[in-house]
Amino acid sequence: MDARSQERHMIRLDEVNGTFSLNAGEKQFQPTLVNDVSAAGVGLMLSQPLAVGTPVKLTFSAGDWAVSVHGNVIWCRRQTLPVGRPKPKEDFRLGIQLQHDNYERNLTFFHAFRTTLKTFH
Repeated sequence: MDARSQERHMIRLDEVNGTFSLNAGEKQFQPTLVNDVSAAGVGLMLSQPLAVGTPVKLTFSAGDWAVSVHGNVIWCRRQTLPVGRPKPKEDFRLGIQLQHDNYERNLTFFHAFRTTLKTFH
């Protein structure tokens, strides 16, 4: 049983009509996969790890509109994915907890993903 209190949805970036980025300090990352999104957090894959506790800014933009939310990495672990080659691809799966003090913006971020999906799962 999943103890999460927020509705979560798996997001395939190739099915979103927009762009998604993650900033940690001065560095910008392009997630390889967004596993799920809710108003409380985001699960995603990066090509390199981020330390637990790292503050991050997540931005979703579509056309001339964008919404950003802030959170912290609450877990990070290596995950090996098969890619049909002799050497599997290694990525890092991260859990990001969004800051609770701006819940309305978190909801906007979540709904922006939902409403721009080409198909909804």
